[in-house]
Amino acid sequence: MAISSPPPRGAVGVAVLFVIGALGGCSGTDVPLAPVEGTVTRGGRPVAHAQVIFMADGDSKGPRATGITDESGHFRLTLDDGKDGAPVGHHRVCVVDTTAAAERFGVAAKRLAPDKALLTKPVGKSTPIPANYGRPEETPLRADVRAGGSQTIDFQIP
Repeated sequence: MAISSPPPRGAVGVAVLFVIGALGGCSGTDVPLAPVEGTVTRGGRPVAHAQVIFMADGDSKGPRATGITDESGHFRLTLDDGKDGAPVGHHRVCVVDTTAAAERFGVAAKRLAPDKALLTKPVGKSTPIPANYGRPEETPLRADVRAGGSQTIDFQIP
């Protein structure tokens, strides 16, 4: 009769994390997407070089969608995997000044990785976007992405 020993604790933990990751929706791109673009303004003026981040909120599911505003404040959303649009559903929206983030992380604003923008805090000089707009738990911005064609969602920041 052979006696087997239980697998090492670390191996069990890694296996559990792998299963959770596999069941957690991974990229979530199996959800329907809709093209979304818009403009960000503050005080009636376009906000350039801001990252706009849509994150599924409430019962909505799917990966985040991001876009960077151009000089006229215009953005177009894409998923991290490059697919155009945002998941259909309700979203919490963050807007982050990528210029301040670039200064903080030492990279060019246009090359800023999307995950870095959520970590930013003002870096000494005033930013055109209040800091709470870049914090998922504090941002007042919400948006509904509807199925059935492209839509324009504009944000006016006071």
